[in-house]
Amino acid sequence: MEISVILPVYNEKDNLIPLCNEIINCLNKTYSDWEIIFIDDGSEDGSKEILSQLSQEFENVSIVFLRRNFGQTQAIQAGLDQAKGELIATMDSDMQNDPKDIIRLHDKMRELDVDLVNGWRKNRSDPLSKKILSRIAAKLRRVFLGTDLNDYGCTLKLMKRDAAQNLNLKGELHRYIPPLLKMKGYQITEIPINHRPRNAGKSKYGYSRVFKGFIDLINVWFLKKYQRRPIHILGGLGLISMFLGLLFLLFATYQKINGISFSDTGATIISAMLLVTGVQLFVSGILADIAVKTRFADQDVYYIDEVAE
Repeated sequence: MEISVILPVYNEKDNLIPLCNEIINCLNKTYSDWEIIFIDDGSEDGSKEILSQLSQEFENVSIVFLRRNFGQTQAIQAGLDQAKGELIATMDSDMQNDPKDIIRLHDKMRELDVDLVNGWRKNRSDPLSKKILSRIAAKLRRVFLGTDLNDYGCTLKLMKRDAAQNLNLKGELHRYIPPLLKMKGYQITEIPINHRPRNAGKSKYGYSRVFKGFIDLINVWFLKKYQRRPIHILGGLGLISMFLGLLFLLFATYQKINGISFSDTGATIISAMLLVTGVQLFVSGILADIAVKTRFADQDVYYIDEVAE
């Protein structure tokens, strides 16, 4: 199969039929063998019924119904696990992504021979507050991850099958697909795309996602810097803590020489706390270093109720 298009869905009933028709018209002009996979992430507005109709009407349209709302990251991972295409595109189901841009992403991929082409919503049709937060987040991601991208949060992406198979998305990591792949040695790039205003449905963007996104940013940064040797950061912090503890112990000893007992100075307590914390961090670093060298089977992060083909 040439290409699979994955669309996570959560309460988008008014967008599904026109979006599906638009994608089909676009794919038919360029590809002879394709599929569309909608991932229903526990919708409660009637999206399930519409998706079922689409799967019955079009043989190339499949639906994966998740048992409850697991989140966009898990929905995308479910789609990646089901996809059969040599190329895999992901996009939003709110009609703000333009299906015609899939072809442009593919053209850029062939031109540069890269593994992933990311969409850049250069002229975003979003509220001002959302634009400002996205720009701040993009600058933070550049600082922490060192990946020269303008738009990490854009769902519209095109990647080769090999790259997609080496993703294991959890938490809110769908917005970090490009840096995650770059860490594994894949080549990525970015092009401006068309971003359309939302005409139906409600945005699922909330300010709680800012906090979750920052936590996952730290997680990806840690993986990039210390994935193979976590003792470098935990052990390093432990050594610093123990060194400071020894300095406070020396200070308490100096006070003792000058007539102030250990029980009468706060330096003793601070020294003990720093030394104990340092030992704990250092030991944790050793245990983490051992753990990353041991392969454990990953637990399921989503549960499929039904697949309609």
